[in-house]
Amino acid sequence: MANNVSDAEQERNLIAVAIGALEKIIGAKTGTSADLAGTFHSIQGQLDCNDEAINSTTYMRLMRQNGLIKLHEIEDMRTRNFFFSGWPHSTAVIHEIATGERYAVDSWFYDNGFPATIVPFALWKSGYIPKDSPISKGDTQAKKQNSAQ
Repeated sequence: MANNVSDAEQERNLIAVAIGALEKIIGAKTGTSADLAGTFHSIQGQLDCNDEAINSTTYMRLMRQNGLIKLHEIEDMRTRNFFFSGWPHSTAVIHEIATGERYAVDSWFYDNGFPATIVPFALWKSGYIPKDSPISKGDTQAKKQNSAQ
């Protein structure tokens, strides 16, 4: 990863893929490999957005410490809404060193093992949900959570 990166956008794309790969590896060991997009699923090993944000932040900090992420700094996780304007939702956050631009790194929108969604933090903060996510496609359980946002 570190030797083949030509710019920050490419590094973000590789971070997204790496988080998905780590979810597969770690999910098999911890019993979270069946984790589905969203939160309100009654299955063993289901993660909520806080679990996802903590895991993604940890993975990225380890990658940065080992020289695999060079063009971004890892920030603490952030939450949007806090019940005042919808259902709260948390994400991991990075910023590009050269520009200071912040990005949400959100692995909660898709099932375990899919690449994380990385979008500008301001867009994520505004309530962003990817159009192709099961959460926005009418999944009954996820629709319940989406309507609360």
